[in-house]
Amino acid sequence: MVELSKLHAVATGDIVESSDLPADRRRQLPDRLRSTYETVQQTAPEELPYELAITGGDGWQCYVRNPATALARLLHFWTLLYAQGLPSRMALVVDTVDFVSEEDLNESDGRAFRRSGRLLSSLNGERWFDGALPTDASEAHHVASECIGELVDLFFHEWTEAQARAIAGMIGTIGTEREITQEKIAAQWTPEPVTRQAINRHLKRAHWNRVERTVTRFEHLCHSLQTPTLDE
Repeated sequence: MVELSKLHAVATGDIVESSDLPADRRRQLPDRLRSTYETVQQTAPEELPYELAITGGDGWQCYVRNPATALARLLHFWTLLYAQGLPSRMALVVDTVDFVSEEDLNESDGRAFRRSGRLLSSLNGERWFDGALPTDASEAHHVASECIGELVDLFFHEWTEAQARAIAGMIGTIGTEREITQEKIAAQWTPEPVTRQAINRHLKRAHWNRVERTVTRFEHLCHSLQTPTLDE
């Protein structure tokens, strides 16, 4: 088993049904993707040290230094995109990396990069999220990863844009020194502020408590990769 410190996370994604968007919105997609990712980077710059790579106009790839924090960072990115009416498919892989190009992430290589791209290509029309661990992880680890992936995919299909926006406000603080309250999210809501009660309703309907527990369990799963399990 590879030590956790030698593992990295790479996510590859693309915008769902981007070809159906008006031409002006398709033209803006690369800038929208970059600016949204920069918002996430500002909350955790050490975990997201490189710019987002853009592929094919509607595709993207990113690198997360600490795989244990990857799900929180990627959920933040996804919910910010969906709040703009831009749902994305996403494949998150935890594995080794040979090298990372600081100039262009597309020029990077390693198992995490290659497997993430292949995993995205394997998603069928009904699946928006999947994740994978190193191939030599235990069967128990793989089963746990599959369960988390199924739950995240369900979240993606069930959330409304308003619910995703409320989740984005909360999840951006996980693992960071930032603090947020429902009152602050309500005050920053656009085009005009809403009540704290409205935010609370969005979070409850989006199962925020379960989302938070899922992120924590993914962190524990990544940390346990270096711990022998019963089936090893």
